[in-house]
Amino acid sequence: MMQAILTLYEGNYHLGVGALINSAIGSGFKGKFFVGYRDSLPPWVAGLECSGEENYTVHGCELIFFRCDPARHLTYHKPFAALNILEDYPDVDAIFYADPDVLFLEQWTYFEKWIRCGVALCLDANFPFVGTFHPWRSEWCEMIDQSDLQVVNDSTDYYNAGFIGLAREDAEILRNWVTLIEHFEQQGGDTKEMDTGNFLISVRSDQELLAAAAMTFRRVSVVGLEAMGFNGHYCILSHAIESPKPWDCNFMSQACSAIGVSRSAKYYMQHSQYPIPLYHKYEYRLKMASVRINQLITRFYSKAR
Repeated sequence: MMQAILTLYEGNYHLGVGALINSAIGSGFKGKFFVGYRDSLPPWVAGLECSGEENYTVHGCELIFFRCDPARHLTYHKPFAALNILEDYPDVDAIFYADPDVLFLEQWTYFEKWIRCGVALCLDANFPFVGTFHPWRSEWCEMIDQSDLQVVNDSTDYYNAGFIGLAREDAEILRNWVTLIEHFEQQGGDTKEMDTGNFLISVRSDQELLAAAAMTFRRVSVVGLEAMGFNGHYCILSHAIESPKPWDCNFMSQACSAIGVSRSAKYYMQHSQYPIPLYHKYEYRLKMASVRINQLITRFYSKAR
């Protein structure tokens, strides 16, 4: 089975992309990576084996970059990019989308088994459930009806859109997700930005439209808060939803404010050097030293309390 991992990024999120690739390879992934970029290629590709225009080889895996500069925010573009890959690469049997701040922790065989159960989805940290008669879900039902789709799944689950995995035969959920995004845009919805701070509207980001798309598809396989480490149990994925992102953290400055190194930041550092080195050796040693000093200082603070 040929499998693909897709991610999209802009700016210095390329550091997260590198760690994501390293973590997947470390988990045993053997397939193709597709990386959509809005602005420029990562500087770390200079150290990779080039196998064609914007194509590279990493630890036996093919790494394919493509320019991705839609009018909409990249977060809304995920299903469009995933469908394009399935169209352009008929040899791809399964595709996994992951945000560039996601890392793979479990052995890859787990992910292969997961998508055999249905479309792989993870519960969200803030709203793992949105009730049947919640105003959001009622409006999603209206959108589904207006898009000539049908509700076939009455689950109250609400998913984090930072990860989705599926076999080619389950690509209908991607098509329905695209249909709902396009309907939202046609109705005047703004997909150029996210409005995650507004809890009164039924579509704040692509995540609500993923939840709506899942209502139109029966075969979904949902893992709870442990899927992304949201309950403190990191065993499948790590999703760095905090701010600043791990690559932007100043661990020494955080220590002075008694802020420790997050688990997701520790996993990021763990996957930041192999097989793709994201930092020069000297810079990496300094970062790891700051992690250890942070741990010492914050441990002292916690004992002092």
